[in-house]
Amino acid sequence: TCIALKSRNNPQAPDAVKDIPLSGRFASVAFLLGGTHVKNGETAFEIRFRFEDGSTITVPVIAGKDFGSWMLHKNSPELNKRCVWKNTRNNGLLLFEWFNPEAAKPLAAIDLISRSGETVPIICAVTALPSVYRQTYRHRIELKDAMPRVERPESMRWDGDILRSDRN
Repeated sequence: TCIALKSRNNPQAPDAVKDIPLSGRFASVAFLLGGTHVKNGETAFEIRFRFEDGSTITVPVIAGKDFGSWMLHKNSPELNKRCVWKNTRNNGLLLFEWFNPEAAKPLAAIDLISRSGETVPIICAVTALPSVYRQTYRHRIELKDAMPRVERPESMRWDGDILRSDRN
C-alpha cells in the first residue's frame, strides 16, 4: 500500500496522513518516494516529525530535488542516482533520507502533509535507523565549552608556515 497525497492533479486524495507511529530514538528516517505530474522546485509535501516531549521538526520535501517522477526518464540523471528500486520498464522509486538532529530524543509519530501543488507525492515505504543514544541527557554541553582554550605560549612564534620555539 502506498500513500498518495492531495494535489491539483489528485484532488480526491487526503490533505494529510497523521499520527503514523514511529516510536523510538532514531538517527535517520528513510522514505521510498515517487511522484506524478512533478513540478521541479515545488515543495510537494512536508514531513512533521513529532517527539514524545511534544516538540516537532517539519521538513519540506521538494520535487525535483528530494524526489522525482516514478517515470525515471522524466528525471535528471543526477536525481536518478537516488533511485533504489526499478522495474523492467524503467519506472522506479527514489530514496529520501532525513538525518535527525535530535537523535537522543524519542520520536512518537510522523505526519505527511500535502502542500496541494501540481506534484502528486507518493510515499511507498518508511523505515528508520536506530540511534546510538540510549537515553536523553538533561544538559547539552557544546564542545567549545567542554574543552579548555589553549593559548599559544609566549616562547612560540610563527616563522612563515612553521611555529617555532625560542627555546631551540
